[in-house]
Amino acid sequence: MRLINLVCIIVLLNIKANCQYEIFEGKLGQSSIQLTLCMSSDGYCDPSCVYMYDRYRTPIELVSILKGDTMLFFENYDWYKGAFSAVISIPNWNDNRNNVILNGSWKDYKTKSLLKVTLNKKYEFNKNEENEIISNKELLQIASTKEDYFKIVISKKERDNSPHVNAIRVYDKKTGNCKQEIKYKGEIESRLFDDISVNSDSSFLFGRFDYNGGHRYGKVYKKGSSNGIYIYIRDFKE
Repeated sequence: MRLINLVCIIVLLNIKANCQYEIFEGKLGQSSIQLTLCMSSDGYCDPSCVYMYDRYRTPIELVSILKGDTMLFFENYDWYKGAFSAVISIPNWNDNRNNVILNGSWKDYKTKSLLKVTLNKKYEFNKNEENEIISNKELLQIASTKEDYFKIVISKKERDNSPHVNAIRVYDKKTGNCKQEIKYKGEIESRLFDDISVNSDSSFLFGRFDYNGGHRYGKVYKKGSSNGIYIYIRDFKE
């Protein structure tokens, strides 16, 4: 188990160092979905990905594992038991991963129900490409509250080492409309899809984990008592 964990850590660090974000829209059966993944130049996906049904608007974390030449995206994956609730399979991954359209299937673990999946690449960008310019691209976040889900907005100027967060967009789960944009000024670099974590009181922390210092830090936002708009509460570090 320790060897497997070590291999996972090495692969993850390599992906984060050479990260290409790919944002897809498409169909799972008759349902419209959006999926975001982070992929290294050699075809490995970051273990943590995220997708969402447009109808339900609740982000679902996916765990990606390359098995042979098929990329598997597991829902509700248990690393210890190897259990999951459903899986999206994209065959012939090495040949097709750079295509604009990806085709595969979704299978429910319990019912064995099988549905067709078609994904159309909406846009992509390389996190660490020095000459690449990124202008206000959204990344769906895994964490959400009962009422809201979140996307961060990132940009990158030419020759910047990495993109930075410009804003946090709050979307209403009932309507899918953006009901608030929280402008952010700072040098916090995006950490894939978990820049936001939600607390039990529905406040949220926007920040990152400092791998060198071992600290989690950021800013805490909480809804106002009357209008339901998130407001800045305090800085956070632990």
